Amino acid sequence: MKQTPRYRREKRTALLLAAVCAVLAVIYALLCITPRRQTQTAVQSALLNPGHSGAVSHIEVTEPGGARLRLDSYGGGVWLGSSGSESEAMRFPAASISDCIKNFTSIRTLYVLSRTSADAAAYDLDEVQAAAVVFSDSQGTALSAIFFGSLNHTGQRIRLRTKDGETVYETEDDFSAYLSAQARRWADIHLVPQSITGSLSENDVQRITVTDKDGNGVRSIAGGSSELAEAAHLLLSLRGADIVPVSHAGELLFTVRLDAGDGSAITLSVHTDLRQQEQYCITAHVQGTDAWPPGRLEAARGMDYALTVSAWTYNRLRESLF
Repeated sequence: MKQTPRYRREKRTALLLAAVCAVLAVIYALLCITPRRQTQTAVQSALLNPGHSGAVSHIEVTEPGGARLRLDSYGGGVWLGSSGSESEAMRFPAASISDCIKNFTSIRTLYVLSRTSADAAAYDLDEVQAAAVVFSDSQGTALSAIFFGSLNHTGQRIRLRTKDGETVYETEDDFSAYLSAQARRWADIHLVPQSITGSLSENDVQRITVTDKDGNGVRSIAGGSSELAEAAHLLLSLRGADIVPVSHAGELLFTVRLDAGDGSAITLSVHTDLRQQEQYCITAHVQGTDAWPPGRLEAARGMDYALTVSAWTYNRLRESLF
């Protein structure tokens, strides 16, 4: 019997439908025999007991590879950071510490990835690969010690474990900012360190005195003038580009002294930079008063660092102060 064109079309359609059904049947069978992924176990916890937030006196951050930075509390929200080798050591005013402690004491969701320490290396969580953050009290007793490893495939969660724990977790990554042992990440880089001088404002500055490299007076701006307010605003708002050891500071070019109404004073010494010809170094000396808390006075005396500034910032200082 001769097949008509319509019959042939219907036959092809039937064969196509049969093939589609066969493929769907195979997919369904595979779904049935493939084990379903189990839901991740999750716990709600902070990485630092919220009850210990007020007891934190020291924070130590160690990067993979061994770079280390230490942060020490002097009370009243004043912290100094220390880093660098013995010959290049720095002691600098630190900022963002309260944000760091708040982050670690926040209750968060921790997803369990593994319950055996044998898997730590797979997540970059052994002692060589991991970044570590340790919080200690005034006696040096560890309140929390956390190892941080790799990010997950989306880059939104970070793997972690406690220093002595076997369970590997992952959680939302708002910790990476606190895993750097670089001084620049933690330092208060205002030319006039606000973390030491506290709430010093341009209205508190009573006099600004500029002297040359030989100590000769160049200019004195007294209280009550618009020039003083403008110069004080500039000096309190400017920031350095980087933090470096004092050994980077070369020839003294000039100094600027700010006298505050409470009797305190801040002296900024502007130097050439021995390492970079196109930038300058500025050191800050803070002279407190007996009315300051003892810890704040001790921190002011313990500072040992310099800030670098660009040629643009240096010229702006000279144009405003000379």
